[in-house]
Amino acid sequence: MTGEGGGFLDSAEKHIWGGSFDYYTYTPSLNAKKVLLYPLETGFFHMLDGHCTERDTYPSFQIMYLKSGELTLRTNAMQGVAHGGQFVLLDCYQYHRYQSVGPTEMLWMHFDGQAARFYYQQIIAKRGPIFALEQDEKALHPLKTIYNIFRSGTYLSETMLAKYVTDILTWFVDAPVGQGDVDRSSHDIQMVMTYIANHLDEPLDLHQLAAMTGLGERSFIRVFKKATGYTPHAYVMDARINSARSMLSNSSKPVEQIALNCGYSKLSVFCSAFKSKVGMSPMEYRRRTL
Repeated sequence: MTGEGGGFLDSAEKHIWGGSFDYYTYTPSLNAKKVLLYPLETGFFHMLDGHCTERDTYPSFQIMYLKSGELTLRTNAMQGVAHGGQFVLLDCYQYHRYQSVGPTEMLWMHFDGQAARFYYQQIIAKRGPIFALEQDEKALHPLKTIYNIFRSGTYLSETMLAKYVTDILTWFVDAPVGQGDVDRSSHDIQMVMTYIANHLDEPLDLHQLAAMTGLGERSFIRVFKKATGYTPHAYVMDARINSARSMLSNSSKPVEQIALNCGYSKLSVFCSAFKSKVGMSPMEYRRRTL
């Protein structure tokens, strides 16, 4: 762990700092990366008006809790505004930008792990990326605990850190849906997202996915995009490439087999889609991430 000014910023990020902040970084063990959810960074920002963070990609997911103030947010899939008392959940693997509007206080944590994307998909499907919880302390308490552990330099096992991260995400998934969250159709969309994740080696055409919800194709596209920020086609394409990235980094499977497992019957089509999305070939990506 490193304290204030720990130096996790890199040239891929753009920052306009205003206010005061402290943050701490953590490097999980290889064993934790294989099986656990784990925090990577945590901090508390006191931001003045106009503080801006913009990244093309940052390999993690991020939870924010706005204690006060306001943030404008933009990703490839959505634009929105978060207010004091609300949580924000971001997929930082994708482009994201946020900027404070007036003085803003924010507690935050970057995390990742084998189940991180699964949790992310469930939460986004149910609540969207910006949401408030009636019993927010059930998520805030473990979020504060992780921050205070890092800040004080207290020893804690990786399994206990994983428990705190899991507690936060589990409550995000299971907390009752109140006013302001996405409507009841989010349950059907969550079911579709889970189905996609488990059947990436299949065609997954629009008619098939819409039929699972009982909606017509046009209505399904509208409801799916409202719940996830993606069209069904864009979501399936992202899911295929994200799965391929994971397999390239975490397995020794041949690229041809990975292509088939991710729904590409032709290796050339897979390689073209992967390079278009990631900016490098599958083999280059494997060399860089293994």
